[in-house]
Amino acid sequence: MERILTDYRYMALTADSAVTAAFKSARYAQSPFNRVSVHRAKFDKWLAAKAVDAGAVLFANHKVETLLKEHDKIIGLEVGPPVNKQFFAGVVILAEGVNALLAERAGLVPGIKTENVALYVKETMALPGRLIEERFNLQPGQGAAIGLLGESTANFMGTASLYTNKDTIGLNVGTYVANFVTGNFNPHDLIVKIKQHPLLAPLFTGTETLEYCAQMIPEGGYEAIPPLVHPGCLIAGDAAGLVNGVQGLNLAMLSGQLAGKTLIAAKHKNDFSQRQLSLYKRLLDESYVLQNLRANRHIHRFFAARPWIPEAEIAVINEIAYQVGMIYPMPNGAKRRYIRQKAASIQPVWKLAADFLQALWVIK
Repeated sequence: MERILTDYRYMALTADSAVTAAFKSARYAQSPFNRVSVHRAKFDKWLAAKAVDAGAVLFANHKVETLLKEHDKIIGLEVGPPVNKQFFAGVVILAEGVNALLAERAGLVPGIKTENVALYVKETMALPGRLIEERFNLQPGQGAAIGLLGESTANFMGTASLYTNKDTIGLNVGTYVANFVTGNFNPHDLIVKIKQHPLLAPLFTGTETLEYCAQMIPEGGYEAIPPLVHPGCLIAGDAAGLVNGVQGLNLAMLSGQLAGKTLIAAKHKNDFSQRQLSLYKRLLDESYVLQNLRANRHIHRFFAARPWIPEAEIAVINEIAYQVGMIYPMPNGAKRRYIRQKAASIQPVWKLAADFLQALWVIK
């Protein structure tokens, strides 16, 4: 654990402005802690060690070449160098990420679509803990998570986030893979855009880049979830499309836990049939993982049908806030009419109202 997250903010950005929604509470700092920041390089190593301590055998830096099949049933897998060995098992749990090539080659899932996956890049930058607390207005040991919308993703549908660790800050940003093609830009351009934004640049002053990586994330929602139970195989995590908004790591971990419970039940009964393994899907259905994804199943199509939201509607919000803050030599009624005219010149009022009402229906 790096820091206890007590400060949450969302910033709707234009090129020179931002409307910010924030919430901060000392109650978040009370045990048991609800949300914390972690450094994945450290956290993943720690979690893997817990599995090894419990009896798992870890093969790091090994590539699984293929799944082994017999009569359409997955019976194991083949690992490449330096082991070069086949492993047989009653059940294989696939958690290979969104680009599930093993599952695809085995005919378990369809190929990914560019409109259903996003490409994110992450830069981790060193900054002394004291400066982090000064710049983000934090108490010692406490942290902040800031969501960025609009200009941060070149006004394409996507998100960015800035979060604090003990002595580093992390910056994530991404959008749908299809947008990089149509927009003719690359992920690094988004990192540069955020770090040079006039309202955010002071946060990055004096930082030193320690890590830089990229990852594809499933963004197709509930309707893009592939079949998760197969003869001799369960699919979990990003390979299963289990990402819901800003929630991903926790959903992947819970799906792994439920897959483990399914295997324990199958082992006790000595029954590894697909019917017995379907317990995994039932457990997911009963959990908040699929219940929330199902409730929000229309979000992907909602935003796909409204590509103007990140630019036009965020611009409207910022223009209204800017004009409200201006002092004009005119009566308040005249100022309100002027502000309405300015907002309508960016996006028609009927379109704003229609999108808002539709959003209330699809976001649950």
